[in-house]
Amino acid sequence: MITYKTGNPHFEGQTSFRVSETGEAVVEQTCGAETRRFAQVLGAETYQRMNGLLTRAREQPSAPVGVPVPGENQVCIERLEPTGAVRLEFWANQRWDNACLDALVHGLEQAVTQTSGGEVKF
Repeated sequence: MITYKTGNPHFEGQTSFRVSETGEAVVEQTCGAETRRFAQVLGAETYQRMNGLLTRAREQPSAPVGVPVPGENQVCIERLEPTGAVRLEFWANQRWDNACLDALVHGLEQAVTQTSGGEVKF
């Protein structure tokens, strides 16, 4: 299972996405007290593509997590494994410093939009 979370539920909203090894995907978007939920089967290749991008992003050096610029969100991407979790946490603007990380976030954003039928966009 790969999960992706970005945003702030009390500001412009928080988007959570998860995709299983079989490609079953769920998006939850929370803004204040309201939560919208979408589910769709994207196919195992979606998980495999995200897993490959996550592996490459972890291998690339990234800038240390510092103080975000105003308006930046914290991003968390996690892959659950039998031995534990592989976790990346960074400020949204740090994706631009790592081409693999940027490709991973872009792919996840596309999967979120596809799963939500175009309702959730970045």
